[in-house]
Amino acid sequence: MPARNLIILLMAAITAVFVGGCAEWNRLIGEEPPAKNIKMASLFQDNMVLQRDTPLLIWGWCESGHKVELEIIGQKYHAVADSQGRWEIKLDPIPSCGPVTMIVRGKEELKIKNVMFGEVWLCAGQSNMAMKLKSCRNGDKEAALANYSQIRFFQVDNVSAVAPRTECKGNWQVCTPETAPNFSGVGYFFGRDLHRNINVAIGLIEVSWGGTSIEAWMPWSLQTADPEYKRHIDKWKRYVTGSERAPLDHAYQEALKRWEKMDKSQPGPQRHADSGNRGFALGWALPEGQDPTEWTDVKLPADIEEYFGDIDGAVWFRKKLTLPPEWAGKTLILELGTIDDYDETYFNGESVGEIGLANAGAREIAREYRVPGKMVKPGNNLLAIRVFDQNGKGGFTGRPDNMKIFPVNRAAEAIRIDGTWQARVEQQLDPFALGSHAKPVPPPGPGDRNWPSGIRSGMIAPLIPYVIRGVIWYQGESNASRADLYHRQLPEMVKEWRKAWGIDFSFLTVQLPNYGVQSPIPENHPWSVIREAQMSLPSQITNAATAVTIDLGEGNNLHPKDKEQVGFRLAMLALDKVYGRKFNKGKKIVSGGPEFESMSVKDGKAIIRFRNIGNGLKVKGDGSLRHFAIAGKDGYFHWANAQIEGKDTVAVWSGKVSDPVTVRYAWAANPEGCNLFNEEGFPASPFRATMTAAPPANSQ
Repeated sequence: MPARNLIILLMAAITAVFVGGCAEWNRLIGEEPPAKNIKMASLFQDNMVLQRDTPLLIWGWCESGHKVELEIIGQKYHAVADSQGRWEIKLDPIPSCGPVTMIVRGKEELKIKNVMFGEVWLCAGQSNMAMKLKSCRNGDKEAALANYSQIRFFQVDNVSAVAPRTECKGNWQVCTPETAPNFSGVGYFFGRDLHRNINVAIGLIEVSWGGTSIEAWMPWSLQTADPEYKRHIDKWKRYVTGSERAPLDHAYQEALKRWEKMDKSQPGPQRHADSGNRGFALGWALPEGQDPTEWTDVKLPADIEEYFGDIDGAVWFRKKLTLPPEWAGKTLILELGTIDDYDETYFNGESVGEIGLANAGAREIAREYRVPGKMVKPGNNLLAIRVFDQNGKGGFTGRPDNMKIFPVNRAAEAIRIDGTWQARVEQQLDPFALGSHAKPVPPPGPGDRNWPSGIRSGMIAPLIPYVIRGVIWYQGESNASRADLYHRQLPEMVKEWRKAWGIDFSFLTVQLPNYGVQSPIPENHPWSVIREAQMSLPSQITNAATAVTIDLGEGNNLHPKDKEQVGFRLAMLALDKVYGRKFNKGKKIVSGGPEFESMSVKDGKAIIRFRNIGNGLKVKGDGSLRHFAIAGKDGYFHWANAQIEGKDTVAVWSGKVSDPVTVRYAWAANPEGCNLFNEEGFPASPFRATMTAAPPANSQ
């Protein structure tokens, strides 16, 4: 071969190696192929609001190993999809501005238009957060004025999932008279008042589902690791794989057959009516005369459905009590926890109390009855309870340790009465004959709105890590039967969310308002315990605050209509606690009402000192302070006199209590008319205070 040709071949080979090496080098330094089939995460859409003044993460999907370019406000960013096809781009902080366009490029180009940078808030909770603006007081009037081009709404679709979802359905909408009526009323009023005060774009993401308990909003792993939480999870597991599933499925199939044959042209009842107490006439409340083989052994507390299938109606429960001889002739306190829906309770065949149809919110009332000493015998006694369930689930819904009996003022001697009872069905009613002939729904299980972790996986997970400034939270009604746990559950839920998001966002809670029947005597209602947990949240976690609404409820309405004031109070908290505003329209901001600070005793009076008093305490309206109760060492509460003494102090006393130990204020389901406020018009929070480490165990 001629030398010249050999040189040419060698040079070609060297060139080939060099070119190949350059190609490999280019691949290593980022010359990946441009992406095809680019898909953005759910929230990245036209009209969106992105959080200002903080680094942001933008993400989506395309082919693994392909490159994506993002351009916004003249800045360009690049990312390469990982082995799962997910790509992420971190934006530098951008101040409030807009509208702008975000462009995402691969082989094709996506444009996200009308993007604003401002403040992003999550509006989360159950039915009172879900309550639409059009259903609120003056909602139609307000909606007609809702022309706010810088306020944007996103509503997440309701999905309960077993495994975390990566995407959700929803669309960003600009606030107009056409879009505002169907958005959360609380969310709208909060966003409107915030926008008016800070004058930047507001993005509101609504995640709400009526009738949901906090367990649905918490991750599965957090709940299975805790024995107290695990009891609730185990109950749900039994509905899916346990022995209870077969009868539930059978009842559902039978109901479905009846529904298919039903004459749907005839109106159906809304709720079952109680046709009368037949069991009492048959002697079911009496200690003797019953054949035990006709009764079923059950473990309480439990739902009726756990033992008798998916039924509504009346079921009796009986338990023989062997009481200490020294209790004979003594007045006893009987505690049963919460019962769904109504009960009539008997001791040795005589009535000792009932919560019936006249009691609004009956299923949320913890039963506590007095057994007169004349009914209490030495030896065996019989406790009998008739439970009537109008619709849905029914039975004993409290904790096991809620069920006990003890002599007055001797709670330390209490005998637990949970565990084995006997039960018998008196009335078995078709649970699916309700409403407008609604089609039967399958028994609860995965996909149910209250499946533990279902909302966390189905509705919260797809939003993470879309950067938010904070959360407004309106939930708690559905946890009344497990109120004692809420003190732990709420802060643990917030901590887990923050860890998942990777940011210490603000968390503003709406304290439950007044609701239900007013009690003629001081009561210890589960809603009071929920309110206490909500109020104590800022002492358990950072960057949190609570809006008190104890004056905004309606006794006979679980969904009070004045959501404008709720939104206003949340917005004032945000201005003060989150944005550090000290003045609003020239006036110093006071964002809440009086809060209990300390208790002392002087001359037979309890002296209560308050913080967050603004310009001082005041009695709203005419008359004296109401809804204060006081107890001595015996733990028995009496209505008390109360008087403002000085700018930040209230004296509380009763002629029936010479040595005060515990004071309660507005500690009831519905303390309507509670009237301790500050000069700025914010109500004092309900509270209980004691001179010892904890309230007396036998407190009512």
